Amino acid sequence: MSKTNWQDPGSSEILSTHISGLQEAVGKIEDAIGLQTVAETDVPLTEVYISDTDRYRIYQAPVGKRNWVASPAPVIKKNGVQITSGFTIDYGGGAIILSPAASSSDTFTADVTRVNSSHSITPASIGAETPAGAQSKVDAHAVLTTAHSATSAATANRIMMRDANGRAKVAAPSASDDIARKAEVDAVQSNLASHTAEKATEQNLGHVKVDGETITASNGIISAQTQIVDTVTSDKWKWGMEDGIVFLEKVVV
Repeated sequence: MSKTNWQDPGSSEILSTHISGLQEAVGKIEDAIGLQTVAETDVPLTEVYISDTDRYRIYQAPVGKRNWVASPAPVIKKNGVQITSGFTIDYGGGAIILSPAASSSDTFTADVTRVNSSHSITPASIGAETPAGAQSKVDAHAVLTTAHSATSAATANRIMMRDANGRAKVAAPSASDDIARKAEVDAVQSNLASHTAEKATEQNLGHVKVDGETITASNGIISAQTQIVDTVTSDKWKWGMEDGIVFLEKVVV
């Protein structure tokens, strides 16, 4: 951003060039901002006191009524009657300089159009977004079904979303902490169902150990042919199995 290299005159003489430079800068600011104007009628002009020997020569509008524009031209009135000569206008200061000076009983007013503090800049004029426009975009984004290229398909590097039925897909798992799909869950369930339905036979004993295997505390499985001896009666019992049912049968000697 460019900036004028303003010089502080300090205690040195203030030149007319200083004032004209400031005037030009202010004019550029007004153009950039796009200040609007307002018409004023019968604006009172009061004397600017210079000295006792320089009276009734400069009359100025009050603060807030200055900064007049050249078109339409100001209408100056002396004692309620328009005058067109005998004065010059200081548009920026909102004042008139009389020549010759007026009398102490004279009054002056002005009908002027001045620069107002309001401006014509709008969001649209500078390409900015309006609050309503921004909210509209947010609302539209909120109801998108494919925001940011989201998809319900198993697609790499895309945001996952649910489809119309509330479902979404992922690729087959590989690592232990990957998402399991229905296919993997169904496979486990199928294996469990098959194992649950399996019946023990002489050829397929299931969890029953075959003859010759040793019962251990760790496996908790009893051999099909292991005999149990009653330490009180000395009776012997052996394991039997029929239709997948395992039972104890007394050994008849």
